[in-house]
Amino acid sequence: MTTWNEAFIQTLVTDSVTLHDAEKLARSGVWSATGCDSHSAWGFVQGSGKSPYQLCIDMTDAATKCSCPSRKFPCKHAVGLMLLLARGTILASIEPPVWVTTWLEGRERKREAAPPTPKVPDTAAQAKREAARTAKVTAGIEELRLFLEDLMRRGLSDPAVKSYAFWDRVAARMVDAQVQPIARRLRALGGVPFQKKVDWVSLLMDEIGRLYTLTEAYQRVESLSESLSHDVRAALGFSLKQDEVLEQRTGVIDQWQILGIQTEQVEQLMERRTWLYGEVTQRYALLLDFAHRSHPFDAHYPLGQSFTGELVYYPGAYPQRAVVKERKGDYTPIPFGQIKLAVSVEAILDTYADALALNPFLQYVPVGLQQGWATRNDLIDTKGVKLPLSKAAQSPWLNAVIGGNWLPIFGEWDGMSFQIAALVTTDGWTQMREA
Repeated sequence: MTTWNEAFIQTLVTDSVTLHDAEKLARSGVWSATGCDSHSAWGFVQGSGKSPYQLCIDMTDAATKCSCPSRKFPCKHAVGLMLLLARGTILASIEPPVWVTTWLEGRERKREAAPPTPKVPDTAAQAKREAARTAKVTAGIEELRLFLEDLMRRGLSDPAVKSYAFWDRVAARMVDAQVQPIARRLRALGGVPFQKKVDWVSLLMDEIGRLYTLTEAYQRVESLSESLSHDVRAALGFSLKQDEVLEQRTGVIDQWQILGIQTEQVEQLMERRTWLYGEVTQRYALLLDFAHRSHPFDAHYPLGQSFTGELVYYPGAYPQRAVVKERKGDYTPIPFGQIKLAVSVEAILDTYADALALNPFLQYVPVGLQQGWATRNDLIDTKGVKLPLSKAAQSPWLNAVIGGNWLPIFGEWDGMSFQIAALVTTDGWTQMREA
């Protein structure tokens, strides 16, 4: 059974606005007829309409149902009810209302229903689609290579380089070529000159160099080692299906700590990166999930908890991404003494350099400080050495939570900035929130 605390609830919410609105609801007197048992919670909440909204939660998998018209899942009302549940303000009931049991029974029938007969794949059609995409990608990568070479000939003194439109145009071409990860990185370059950093040219050149290396590697992908060719293709958006990974790869059994969760909007989808750490193998693993903006993720992982399970890594020279093959038993809190992070910024940079030596196409690596301190702009170790924080981490909320204390801080380092994913205070694990 899931541990219903506020850290876990934060992992269910895909945007800070919903969480903020839910917090206000949880503190207000708009609730009525609330109740819970070991499997569900329910209640009514007064919205802007005449009649209150009816909502309930299936506590086995965090599914929710609310009569409000919101297209967000979970909506602010459902998250508000979750917060009441986590804070122990909902009284236990002997039996849920009929409308709750009807919904729960319907969900159970769907789970027990026989799966549909899988369609026989049309291998000829699949091959045709793959060939068409490969042709588009190849043409797009060649166009990107020529663009970068032309840019270097002209130099970065061109005023157009300091505009979002300059990078957005070529990013749009990469979308047409079906290499969305590259388009995303190109759009991000448009903001580098506006970060008010004296070394913005160096930062821009570093990423341009990485992109050019990727275009050169793709031209030679057939001659690379199998693991590195997987990394090149993954950087361009090609990925194996989970079923293929589970069938072809050997699993790794460990006690996996859930150290950090990042959720970002990518086009019309929400991307969630959940970082795990194996206590025995001392390896990180990335669980990558996608969901439409108006739908919840299929699975949820409570921050600051650990579980015994078997993971299967995707192939690569420096494997990060993995899929959970089996989880055994319940989640348990991570003991404070079991948190193993770097002791210095120097150790973080060494980890990053070692990772790039194996896979130069990595966008970020999971790292953290055992004792870190954050200002508005920097992450600082106990020796006073700094790493610049990403723009998303530069919020008054962060300063309020840290309060000048030295705390375990976990996140992602991409060579330019550190994105905080989670930190551990005296109140427990806290997921990073946007400003």
